[in-house]
Amino acid sequence: MIFRIFLVAAVVWAAGCTEPADSAPAPMPADQAGHYRVGVTTLDLSDAERDGRELVVEIWYPARPAPDAFSEIYDIEAGPLRLGTLDSPLGAVRDAEPDRRGGRRPVVLFSHGSGGTRLQSIFLSERLASHGMVVIAPDHAGNTLADFMFVEDPDLARSAVDRPQDLSFMIDQVVERTDQVVPLLAGLLDSERIGASGHSFGGYTCLAVAGAELDLDAGRAYCAEHPDEVACSLVDDFEPDQHSLSFHDPRVRTCVSLAPGGYQLLGEEGMSHVDVPTMIQAGDADETTRFELEAEPIYEALGSPSWLAVIQGAGHFTFTDICLLVELYGEEAFEAVGADVLTDGCSDDNIDVDVAHDLVMTLTTALFQLVLEGREDARAHIASGPDVEVRSR
Repeated sequence: MIFRIFLVAAVVWAAGCTEPADSAPAPMPADQAGHYRVGVTTLDLSDAERDGRELVVEIWYPARPAPDAFSEIYDIEAGPLRLGTLDSPLGAVRDAEPDRRGGRRPVVLFSHGSGGTRLQSIFLSERLASHGMVVIAPDHAGNTLADFMFVEDPDLARSAVDRPQDLSFMIDQVVERTDQVVPLLAGLLDSERIGASGHSFGGYTCLAVAGAELDLDAGRAYCAEHPDEVACSLVDDFEPDQHSLSFHDPRVRTCVSLAPGGYQLLGEEGMSHVDVPTMIQAGDADETTRFELEAEPIYEALGSPSWLAVIQGAGHFTFTDICLLVELYGEEAFEAVGADVLTDGCSDDNIDVDVAHDLVMTLTTALFQLVLEGREDARAHIASGPDVEVRSR
C-alpha cells in the first residue's frame, strides 16, 4: 500500500514537471541552437506595382516535420549553372508542417550581398528558425550571382533602389497577407515583430529600411576624390537631379548589418536617420568592404542603442556559406565561373569559418531575442570574447 501511494505520487509529480505536448519549447540562449525543428519553403512572387518585378523567395520557419521526413539538400545555382550543394545544417525539411506552439513568431528579413543569392547564409537562417523565428530571404532580381555572371554591367544604382523596396514588399505580401500568399504559414507570422539583416550590399539594404538615407550629393563629392571605392562604381548612375533617397520602413524594428558597404553614399547625415536598435558586424581582414572605410564609420554615425562587433581574422565572405563551398569544391571551381572574388575570407589566413559562424549566429540571435522578444538575458551574449571585440553605446 505504501509503495502504491509512492508510485501514484511520483507519477503526479512527473506529470506536473513535464511540459504538455502542445506547449512551446523552452527558450534557448543565443549561443546554442533552439529547440524548434526547421522547415523551408520557396515562393515565386511578382510585384505588380513595379512592372511585375519577379522575386524568388526562401522562407525558413519553426516546423514539426514527420519523423521519417528527409532533410533538405540545397542546390546553389547561378542561372543554369549548378555551383554545388549544401546539406541542411539543422536538418530542415521542405514544406514541413509549421510548429504553431507559442503563437505568432517574430520575422527576420534577410538581404543577400551584391551578386549573391538568397541561399548564401543558410547557417544563419536555419539557426534563427530553430529559435522560433521566421526568416524571409528574396533573390534581389538584377543583383544575383546569375546576373553578375550572365548580364553585362548590372545596374547597381537600380539595385540600390530596388533592394529595400523588395524587403518592404516582403512585409506587404508574405507578412501581412500570409493567409493568401503562403497558406502553409497562415497565422504564424507576427507583423508587430519584424527585424532585418543582410550581408554587404544587403547590409546597406538592412540599414536603408531601418532609416538610413542615400546622401547622393555627399557621395558625389567623396567619389570625385576617391573614385576607386566600392560604392563609387554606382554613384554616377543616379540622375543628376537626385540628391537624397529614403526607403525607411517603420515596420522594421531592428537591423543586423553584416560586413556592410555603401557608407560613401550614406555618410554621417544619411546614417543619422536610423531610428532602431542596430548592430554592425564586420571582419578586420575584410578586403572587399574594408573595416575602416565602411563598418567603423557606419557605426560611429549611429545613435543609441547600437553595437559594433569586430570578428578578428574574418574576411568579407566569412559571414556567408561561400567559404563552405570553397572548402568543398576548391577555389578553382569559382575561378572557372569567374567568381574568384568570392574567396575573400576563405583562406588559411582567416579565422576558422565554423568559429566565425558561431559568433555571427550568437550575436545575431541575441539582438533579435533582445529587441523582438524582449529577452533581457540575451544582452549577456552581446559581449566581447575570444575572436570578437564588441563596442556599444
